[in-house]
Amino acid sequence: RISVRDAEVSLQLPDQPDLPTMRVGNLELQQGLVSQLGRVTMTASLEQQKTAAPMSLQISSGQPSQTSALDAAFHFANLDLSQIPLPRGRRFPLRSLAGRCGGRLKLKISDNLQVEQLDMELSVNKLKVTPTGGRTLPTIDLAGLKLSAAVDSASEQINISSLHVRLPGVNLAGQASIYADIITDGFDAVERFDLRGQVQPAQLLAMLRGRETLPGGLAMVGQVTTKIAGRRDGENFSLSSALQADGLTIRSGTRTLKPAGRKMKLGLAVSIQPRYRALAIELQQGRLSLGKNIFTATGQVILPQDRPDNTSKTGLAMAQQMLQAIGDIRARGTVELNELGDMKPLLPPGARAKIHLVGGLSGTWQIGGSRFTRLTASLRAGTETELGFGDLLVKPAGREMAVDFSAVAEAEAMTLGDISIDFSVGKSWASIEKGYVRLPSRGATMKIAGDFQAVAIEGILASLPRFKTTGASVSGGLAGDFSAKLTQRTEIACSVDMHELALGLGDAFAKSAGKPMSLTVKVDGPEPGQGGPWTLTARAKTHQARLDTQLTLPQANDASTATAVFGGDIDDMGWLAEASPALSKALGTGLVKGKLNIAGRAKLSPNKADFLLACKSENLAYLARTQAQPVVNGPFTLNITGTLASSPSEPNLATLHLRDVQSQLGQIHLLADALVELRRDQARPGVTLLPSKAHVSVWTNQAQSLGRLLPAWSRYAPAGDFFADLMWQGSSEAGTITAATFYARGLQGQYRGKDVFLRGTVQLENIQLANDKIIAVGRMTTDDLEFRAGKNHGWLLADICSPLARPSGKFHALLEYLDVKEMTDWLARPGKQTPPGPFDQARQDWLQARAREVIASLKSSLGQADISGKISAEQLNVFDEKVSQKYHTEQFELDMSLRRGKGDLTYLAGVCGGGTRGHLETNILDESPTLTSRIEFSDVIATAEIQPQIMLYFPGNVVSGTFSRDEHVTYPLRDMIADAIDPRYRIKQVGKAKMVATDGVVIGRAAPKFMVNVFPRLNLTRYPYRHMTGYSDFLPDGSARNEMFFFGSYDLYMQGVTDPTNAVNYTVGLILFGSAVSPEALRDWKQGRIPMIKVRGKIRDGKLIDDVVSYPLPNETLFDVFLKNSMVYRAWVNLRKKPDARPPDLP
Repeated sequence: RISVRDAEVSLQLPDQPDLPTMRVGNLELQQGLVSQLGRVTMTASLEQQKTAAPMSLQISSGQPSQTSALDAAFHFANLDLSQIPLPRGRRFPLRSLAGRCGGRLKLKISDNLQVEQLDMELSVNKLKVTPTGGRTLPTIDLAGLKLSAAVDSASEQINISSLHVRLPGVNLAGQASIYADIITDGFDAVERFDLRGQVQPAQLLAMLRGRETLPGGLAMVGQVTTKIAGRRDGENFSLSSALQADGLTIRSGTRTLKPAGRKMKLGLAVSIQPRYRALAIELQQGRLSLGKNIFTATGQVILPQDRPDNTSKTGLAMAQQMLQAIGDIRARGTVELNELGDMKPLLPPGARAKIHLVGGLSGTWQIGGSRFTRLTASLRAGTETELGFGDLLVKPAGREMAVDFSAVAEAEAMTLGDISIDFSVGKSWASIEKGYVRLPSRGATMKIAGDFQAVAIEGILASLPRFKTTGASVSGGLAGDFSAKLTQRTEIACSVDMHELALGLGDAFAKSAGKPMSLTVKVDGPEPGQGGPWTLTARAKTHQARLDTQLTLPQANDASTATAVFGGDIDDMGWLAEASPALSKALGTGLVKGKLNIAGRAKLSPNKADFLLACKSENLAYLARTQAQPVVNGPFTLNITGTLASSPSEPNLATLHLRDVQSQLGQIHLLADALVELRRDQARPGVTLLPSKAHVSVWTNQAQSLGRLLPAWSRYAPAGDFFADLMWQGSSEAGTITAATFYARGLQGQYRGKDVFLRGTVQLENIQLANDKIIAVGRMTTDDLEFRAGKNHGWLLADICSPLARPSGKFHALLEYLDVKEMTDWLARPGKQTPPGPFDQARQDWLQARAREVIASLKSSLGQADISGKISAEQLNVFDEKVSQKYHTEQFELDMSLRRGKGDLTYLAGVCGGGTRGHLETNILDESPTLTSRIEFSDVIATAEIQPQIMLYFPGNVVSGTFSRDEHVTYPLRDMIADAIDPRYRIKQVGKAKMVATDGVVIGRAAPKFMVNVFPRLNLTRYPYRHMTGYSDFLPDGSARNEMFFFGSYDLYMQGVTDPTNAVNYTVGLILFGSAVSPEALRDWKQGRIPMIKVRGKIRDGKLIDDVVSYPLPNETLFDVFLKNSMVYRAWVNLRKKPDARPPDLP
């Protein structure tokens, strides 16, 4: 037995002078012989900078239970790896190593001191690793390795039967076979391995890169089930892997590219072959399954070992390296897309909302070649496939859709040439041909160029739903080319030939196929780092017009505004009329000719644009197709100055302020300014105009030019002058004309066959509009408005507030001549006719209901009115519908007022040598409004026009002298309105009337022969009289009780009733002493009457029809004379009618 205590051991190696010192606490050797070691135990510690690393060693030999010559067990803890010297060699992969390591090591050693069996378990805290030629990796909190292996001392091969690796995000276990020189030879010493387990990419990335995301914000959360195996065959090494990532979530920024639960599987079979200064990777099989979508690839990649790493350089350098890398790839593959929902997160945002696929998409791709690498790819959807990407793209039913791409990459020249991109939908296709991209290298300029063409483009546009919302129509084909130089001074150019293109932009522009049109665009930019503006120049050209535009943009850090200048010439305005449906519609059947010049400029800032537009023509001519001479021939100008500003808070809202709009067309002038809101609606194409304010003035000294300019106005034959000014605010649905002024010194025209004339001023305020209708007017004033319509002539003075509802104010109409019926018929809507159908009870009920509706409307609109007015007319013609007769009045004066429902009207006029006056009053707010009327005619000469009024109530009474009538009645306002709607309606009035006529003739039936024998020359067939007095009592049932007295050669009386249907029942008789008694006494006392005949019939149109004449019997005559008309009975009747008054004067 040998025992050593408190010893110190130092090692001295040639290349490692600073090895740490080990202090041995206890070392014992038991049963030690030369041929049999026995047992050795040792406890010691390794000195380090901070704390020592404890360790122990046990060695045994010759024990009965041992199967090997020697067993050794070594345990240690807290070992500072940074103080352990690392092998120095080109193949050793580590430059430095740090951390605190602990573990155990068990060895079985043979008789010749060769290791037969190895068991090792290590764990390292705060592990820091710096690879050879690389940067230090992030600190690993805990790393672990556990293995059990058998060692073949002859071949120095280590067969690991159990291997378990634990790292952040990595938990793999399996088997492997390596060689003993793996520390110095690295991967070349690996013979085979087979590992299985789980990998968590986020933790693995954090360990390798210090953060859990890849470049571009790509993040992977969750675990991946991993199977990876490798085997060496000579210099070749084969790898196979299977990754199952159903539970993995892949995100890019805030977007989820693959959610957890979506199936994802990757399988690879790779062969790695070393070549001279390169490594060849042959992909024997590659398959990625994402949901129901399958991607495959096979091929070969050559990785040069001496190519510089450009990952930290600019994007252009990375593009150059990528182009070089493409030349090292020879591969091909397929694509099968059967469920786009699995691919939804990878698509652009606009295509994710309503993604749709029924059927499948199939495609191929290939990268290959020798010096020139050809790239090809294709993707197709068959005729039966249904495909849609939201509102971005929808495949038309029954048509094949395909995309094909091909190009040639030349790494040495740094070019991508012969680029061809084809997109087809059925027989429609669009392509880029002869495309060319040269990346900058060795001082060469980056250049992009190519040609493009489209045929039957309407088929492609039909698959773009967003295009349909623009309202544009496009068909036919186009062709053009493009080019760009991007390295030094930027130059971009594009030209388009649209000869075969048919284009329609609503009513704004239309072009048919076969008409020449071209567009060229050029962009110039400054050299990088030199500063300066960007300039865009564009020209649109047809055979009759040219439009040039130049836009200058400052650099991004330049505070100056952008500017735009544009101008153009139209050689023939006839072309513009053809190209603009809106202009053609406005011209109607007219033609426009002449040249037009357009010029403008604008200053543009991020949220505002100030602009000026000027249009000018020296010889604009407009003429109707049937006219040889132009109706407008002269200068035309239009100048607009304004500002267009966007709203920072509402990106879809902008404001257009037209500060100064001036225009002249011939002799018509316009001046305006406006503030307009423009809102872009996502659901509809274009923008919606929401005008908020406008001020427009229009004037001319030759109004006849309006008729020539606007064919629809020519029938009105306007002439003279006018001025109109309008101020408006609101929206397109509703608004208010805050002020409107119309002034004319002499505006003439024709309307419905009458010459019309206006002179004076009319001012309106606060006109409320809704749905293109006037719903309210705040105020209307005029103090000098003169008007003529044919012979009708007058003036109007007015100041009325709210004339359409609750009017208040005053007016006065001064008329020289006015024919009421003529003006009513002239202003009435065309097509107005006499009410159809019979005048039965149903018609009367409808008229009454309609009248009640009118009264309700009057209560609402005029119930709170406070308005008064006068009408003064030298001559006023009125018309009576009941007798179809016109009446001429002179010196007509009317005063009216309506105050809070109470209406009052008084008039006075001269008519037919006499006079008339009247007074009407009502209260429309009453529950059942009535109208009280007092109408008088005094000493009116019974001319032919007056005669129908007499015949209306007394057919056969022809007056040739004078006529007077006093009528005082009350009747429902409902009846008056119903009568106005249909003159056949009979007004049921209650009241009295008295009529006096002189020098007349009554035409009727002959008197009885016995009466003629008693009273010679008594001729009732034609009875002339000197004086006639008639009394009428209008009863509530609509009937009228009439009593008339005639004084002639014999005095006669007539009394009876006219019922509501105009049926009459009258008695005609002789008055024995009528001339000596007043008509009033004769009416009250009825003395001296002898009835002669009885008449029954019906009055229609002033004539007695269906009349029946009878003669009273003697007993009837005696009853009337001695009883009914006796003095005693009449006194009793008169006292009952007037109990508080004395009886009438006796005859």
